[in-house]
Amino acid sequence: MKPLIKHLLPLVLGVLLYTQPVQAQKQYQMAKHQLRFETPDDFVIDKQTDDFFVGNTRNSGIITFSLNAVTNKKRSSQDREAALLALLQEMANSDEVQIREIAEHEQAGFTGLMATATVDGYPALCLFMHAPTGSTKFFAMVVHRTNAQEAAQTLLDSIQRY
Repeated sequence: MKPLIKHLLPLVLGVLLYTQPVQAQKQYQMAKHQLRFETPDDFVIDKQTDDFFVGNTRNSGIITFSLNAVTNKKRSSQDREAALLALLQEMANSDEVQIREIAEHEQAGFTGLMATATVDGYPALCLFMHAPTGSTKFFAMVVHRTNAQEAAQTLLDSIQRY
């Protein structure tokens, strides 16, 4: 039995040493709208209601993540790009917003727009999306540090309907 342990020990240690650490995630829901998403483990909620969610991370480079339901009929009937810019300025609470690129985007049954932007000099990713049924649209924004582009994209990609 001891020779078997002697041969397996280097293998087990090798796997443990060379395995990439997995970033722990927290899962959240907006039950009213049947949305779920995942954030880095160090995420802290600043405010949460049935239609609005905002928070940030302590160490993962997410300055602000917000997700909100847009039910305003006037806002929903606007040109999508104009609505995206207006929502970004409103949610960022800043006039220093510049959209760099906008593209059509599909994700988990939603269609809409994804934009890269800057908010007060920080990079940001934004989604303005709607489901094929219903009038509610959703706006998500991640303002992040330069080194957290992948974490910001992963956070937006995790938004799903359940």
